[in-house]
Amino acid sequence: MTPTTPAIFTPGRDHQPRLDAIRGIAIIMVLLFHTFMFDPTTSGGRIFSSFISSLSQSTLLFFVLSGFLISLIIVGNPDGFSVSNYLVRRCARVLPPFALSLAFFAVKEYRGTSLWQGFQLALANLATLPNFLFYFKSLNPVGWFLFIEIHFYLLLPLVFSLWRKATRRHAELLTIGSFLLIPFAFRTANWMIAAGSTGERFFLVNRFPSAMDFFSWGMLFCYVYRHGQGQAWLRQIAPVLASRGLLLLLPVFLAVYTVLPFVFHTDLVLNNWGSYEIARLFICLIAFCLLFCIWPPAKSGGLAGKIFDSRLLQYVGLVSYEWFLFHAGIIPSVRFHLGKLLSLDYNIHSQSVITFGDALSFTLLSLIAICVSFFISAAIYRFYSQPLLKWMRGWGQKNKSTA
Repeated sequence: MTPTTPAIFTPGRDHQPRLDAIRGIAIIMVLLFHTFMFDPTTSGGRIFSSFISSLSQSTLLFFVLSGFLISLIIVGNPDGFSVSNYLVRRCARVLPPFALSLAFFAVKEYRGTSLWQGFQLALANLATLPNFLFYFKSLNPVGWFLFIEIHFYLLLPLVFSLWRKATRRHAELLTIGSFLLIPFAFRTANWMIAAGSTGERFFLVNRFPSAMDFFSWGMLFCYVYRHGQGQAWLRQIAPVLASRGLLLLLPVFLAVYTVLPFVFHTDLVLNNWGSYEIARLFICLIAFCLLFCIWPPAKSGGLAGKIFDSRLLQYVGLVSYEWFLFHAGIIPSVRFHLGKLLSLDYNIHSQSVITFGDALSFTLLSLIAICVSFFISAAIYRFYSQPLLKWMRGWGQKNKSTA
């Protein structure tokens, strides 16, 4: 008897809570890196700093996830795909929180000098210019992530349409290959001229289109997900891959930032082409494995299943976009003003020796600041992002029906 092929979920129509759990894992790793990163001055501090540094590439999980979801929207139904509807839905989700965050950072950074200059820079950021020209500053410290995401949203439909004369499977594979190989070639070429500061090097290896291959791993999973549903062996190994990916998540991140610099004789992964490329490969492979948590029937027992099905983690994933955009401005401000109010000495960046009291004060203030940033981000999601999302998508559907 031929087994029944499970239904494939459709982004925008169906909801897959386990993908929210992956977002929740990724945003927590990002928050830990941005909040607790400091200059190590003791042996214990160096060990902790190495662990925190290993979380710096956790944004790759978001890229791989986006590669899967956007591919499923475009490739999953090419005949019924509407470019205008797709752009409206993407803009409705991405632009309102992004624009609000840019206004927030413009006021925060330029209120004492020139607000007009801050808003000019905000407009340049909204146009994603910092991902093309080093001259433009990223107003939001994590804005580079949005630039790459937006460019992917625009580029994928275009690249897929270039292969429309091929069969559907061949078009999918050619699109995946294009996103995997062309960015790699650009990035390798940029390494030859990336001789400046770490900031300049970071810009060059992420400048359009050098970071587009992140998404190819999600696109590859989309291909496997769509065409492998009837394979019994895939159904058997899917929960194993998902649980192993979760188990190896932190060890791989830690190994990337401790073992690779030693092997390649460099102080930072970003300072060496080989260590940087291997780091990207391993982290993308882990993200690829994590996506198998949604493979039908999407049930796995044990600790991995409990983590993927955690309601709290899934809710964190729901508000992860807003939390990602605003945490870099909220957490330092709350930590600074609260520490000043309570007269707590937490400035461990400049201490030659970190005492237990200083580290404890810093940790407590940081945890409070993280909680405050979460509640503010959840409020933005609930009372700003979601109403605008529904209104913009409803407006798009109304215009489509009257056209």
